[in-house]
Amino acid sequence: MPGLRRVLAWHAAAGLLTCMPALAPGADLAFRAGEGDRVRSAAAAMQWALLDSLPCTAACTARLHLQGGVGYWWLPYDSSGDSLWDWSLTPMLIIANGKVPAPVALELGVGVHYFSHDALASIRNFGSRWQWGEFIGAAFPLGEDPGKALTVRLEHVSNGGFAAPNNGVTFLSVGLRFRLGGAGP
Repeated sequence: MPGLRRVLAWHAAAGLLTCMPALAPGADLAFRAGEGDRVRSAAAAMQWALLDSLPCTAACTARLHLQGGVGYWWLPYDSSGDSLWDWSLTPMLIIANGKVPAPVALELGVGVHYFSHDALASIRNFGSRWQWGEFIGAAFPLGEDPGKALTVRLEHVSNGGFAAPNNGVTFLSVGLRFRLGGAGP
């Protein structure tokens, strides 16, 4: 019963996420949803700071984070009801301009994805369960708390040509990010 499995999986993920503040103080929790190439996605991710101070000009800050996430992809315009799970691990560079009243941060990432299936119906055949993912985006702080942000991303996932076919997907997504355990840098 696909509907029941989906509900149980989301409840299990929500239960795990409620424990995260105790397991990862100072990490970020992010949720995002997007659509592209007739595929929709919803994802939750944890982001851990690897390096909080990279060399940058006096007017900016640069940080290196590691993002681990799980996503769910489905075909909203197809009657097949096909879907897949996406697990990802992505190092990401965050560059912020600290001189403007509402600093906007640039986010860049390149990482690996593993899919539960190598196809979505007959519409998308990815050629492999292993994929590359890259994104560019912006994070807009919500209010005075730098630990909360609205994010917008353009993300591309494909196998990079190491398997055929190579029907990748490009998403535009929006999301929310929260610092666990309070505000951070």
